[in-house]
Amino acid sequence: MKYLAPLCLLLLLASQAQADRLQLRFGSPLPKEALNCQQDPLVLGQKPPKLVLGESDVLTWSTETLQMVIDPKRFKASKADKEMINRCFGLYIDGVLLTTGPVVWSKDTRTISQPVVVAQDAKEGLLLRVLNSNHAMARPYALGRMYSALSTRPMIAPPPIEQ
Repeated sequence: MKYLAPLCLLLLLASQAQADRLQLRFGSPLPKEALNCQQDPLVLGQKPPKLVLGESDVLTWSTETLQMVIDPKRFKASKADKEMINRCFGLYIDGVLLTTGPVVWSKDTRTISQPVVVAQDAKEGLLLRVLNSNHAMARPYALGRMYSALSTRPMIAPPPIEQ
């Protein structure tokens, strides 16, 4: 009986860790100026990712832009340059790889015509968007599936309607 409570706690923590439907896994740094991330970093034989973010790490998100504010208690924006930017990411939903691509800052001027994670530092924390590209016509990537995975997280209040 004395082992039952710790065992239940371990099972609960394990189920919470596996409960993330959405995962962003970040691979090794890219060579300078390289942006080609056509394959899952894990398939290429790289080390397991040191950084994995899921919807449980999202503090709030926008239903319109799918912009996610990462909980600063989980990941500080000041660590993004070292652990996230100019790396390949893999976007997984329900354990299935949907896409890969590079991670860049929002001020990056390179044109990227593949899925991309765009990061931005803000007072709320690190803002992340998964887009189909980073040019003027960019749209959220996998809108319906991302929306479904994030639907349990608090939403950013929509902007007031101007009249």
